[in-house]
Amino acid sequence: MLENLLALYTPLELGLVSVMAVSFLIFLYYYLYLFQRTVRHKHSKKIQKIGEIYADPISIVVVIKDETDYIDNTLPLLLSQEYDNDYEVVVVNDTPDLEQTIDSLKELEERYDNLYVTTIKKDRSFKHTHKLALTIGIKAAKFDNILITEPKSAPISNEWLNYMAYGFTNKKSLVTGYTCISHTPGFTNRFARTVNIVSSLLSLSRALEGKPYKLSGCNMGYNAELFFNSKGFNRYLRLNSGENDLFIQQIRKSADTNVILNPKAVTVINTEGWNFRNWYNCRKFETYTFRYYPASVKFYIRTETYGKLFFWLSTLTLLILQTPIFWIAAATLILIKIVTIVLTLKKLSSRTGEKIPYITYLLYDIFAPFDQLILSLSRNISPSKDLWL
Repeated sequence: MLENLLALYTPLELGLVSVMAVSFLIFLYYYLYLFQRTVRHKHSKKIQKIGEIYADPISIVVVIKDETDYIDNTLPLLLSQEYDNDYEVVVVNDTPDLEQTIDSLKELEERYDNLYVTTIKKDRSFKHTHKLALTIGIKAAKFDNILITEPKSAPISNEWLNYMAYGFTNKKSLVTGYTCISHTPGFTNRFARTVNIVSSLLSLSRALEGKPYKLSGCNMGYNAELFFNSKGFNRYLRLNSGENDLFIQQIRKSADTNVILNPKAVTVINTEGWNFRNWYNCRKFETYTFRYYPASVKFYIRTETYGKLFFWLSTLTLLILQTPIFWIAAATLILIKIVTIVLTLKKLSSRTGEKIPYITYLLYDIFAPFDQLILSLSRNISPSKDLWL
C-alpha cells in the first residue's frame, strides 16, 4: 500500500498529510473535548436556584495603591452586593502617596459597615511585593471563605458575590470565575481580548479537570485555612509577579477546585488608557513565571500552540501544491476548524457574556505560535527590572 501511495504522491505530500491529520486531531481534542466541556459548564454544584444553598459569610480582599477612580466608582459596587449572609470587603491600602486616597476610604467606611481598611505605611528601608499586601488582607479577613479581586477590574453585576459563593463547599475550596476585558474600539483591544479568551479556555479547562495551574487574580477565591496550611506565598517572597499562579500550582493536589461560569459572575478589566506597548509589557511581566510551571502544564499549553502551527503550515502548503485530493482535504479541514471554533466561541459568549472578536480570533489562530515565540524571547532577552526585590 505504501508503495502504491509513493507511486502516486511525493514523500513531501504524504508527510504533509500526516502532519495535517495529527495536528487536526490535536485541535479536535482541545475544542471538542476540553473546551466544549468548559463552555457547557455552569457551576460546580447541581443547583437550580440561588436560594437552594446556604450562603456562608465571605470576605472579599482587594489590594489598592492610590486608585481613586476605583474607590469612587467600583468599591461601592463591591460593598453593595446582593448576598444572603454577612460579607465584608477588606481593602489593603498599600503605601499610599495621596491623602485623597485615605480620605476617600474614610468616607466609605462611614457609609458602609462591611468595609474594613488596613494601611501599609511607606517605609523607604523596607521593600515588599504585592504578595505581602495580599497576605495582610487575608490575615485581616474575619471570615474563612475569601474572594480575591484587583482594582483593575470590577464585578459585572451586584449578583457577582451570590454566584461566586457557590464555589465554597468545604475547607479545601479553590474557586474561580471568568474575567473578560472591556470592549472598546481599536486593534489593541481586539487583540487583548483574543489572547484573554485563549488563555481563559486553556486555564479553565484544566481547572475543571481538577488540575488548575492559573486562575484569574481578578476573580478567584480560596479558604483561609487552605491558604495558611499551605504557608501562603512563603516559597517565592522575592518574586514580584505570578504569585497566584505558583500558589495555585502549590495547592492544586490538596484543593477541591470549583469553576463558576455565569454572565453575572464575571469580572471586567477596565482598558481605559491602554495602548499596545503597555499592554504587551504588562503581559510579559505577568507571564514571566511560565518558566516555573510544571512540565505537564508546559506540555499542555505548548501542544495546543504547536498544533496550530503544524496545522496551518501543512494545510497552507498543501493548498499551494494544488494536488487535487489533498487540496480538497486541506480546504475541508480548514472549513471544519473555522466552524468548530465559531460554534465554541458562541457557547462561551452565552455562558460568560463575552463579546467575541471572531475575525481577530481566527487570524490569531494562525499567528499565535509566532506571538508566543516573540513573547518568550522578549521575557528572556529583556526581562522586567521589577521582577525581583
